[in-house]
Amino acid sequence: VSERLPRKHLTDPTDRKRHDLELLRTEKQLTCQLDIPDAAAPLQIVADLTRRTIEVGMSLKAPEDKKTTKARLNWVLRQIKTEESDDLHVRLLWLGKTEPNSAPVSELRENPDAASVGKEHLVARGFEVFSSTRLAAKFTQPVNFIVELERLVPEFYDEIGSKLVAWKKPAPTLRADRITSDNVSTEAIREEAESQ
Repeated sequence: VSERLPRKHLTDPTDRKRHDLELLRTEKQLTCQLDIPDAAAPLQIVADLTRRTIEVGMSLKAPEDKKTTKARLNWVLRQIKTEESDDLHVRLLWLGKTEPNSAPVSELRENPDAASVGKEHLVARGFEVFSSTRLAAKFTQPVNFIVELERLVPEFYDEIGSKLVAWKKPAPTLRADRITSDNVSTEAIREEAESQ
């Protein structure tokens, strides 16, 4: 496992420090991304000082072979095998500047259409599956904060992240009328291309 950093932060640690301090000042967040070999996506960790929460999650691209948000959402929900948890959410990402929206997995399993209320005309382009745990007073206690962080990250990855699979475009298939060698010769392909 390695930390995912932009190239400029790898070569310039002072730029990384400046960026992290700016994020802390403006967004009140500390963030980290971990690259895990063969995982569906990098593991994202966010400590939010304003809400006193730790979020651990992964982002997945929506399957392009599904045409509706409901079908795409069901694809993600089928991958989440864990028991119901109030801390487990799915954030839907939309095209353009449309604000993402999120809902608990338990609600989405009961009513997948609830995720796209007010955005029925849009199709989700991706999802963030994440656990958001409120630490309250523990957030300000350095020892307890670290203990909780070290518990939550591997717990999310073990129960959720390691079971997520990234969508990948299926390999092309042969059309029924193209299964003999005569139909896929260079001449046949050229004739078809010229006819279009």
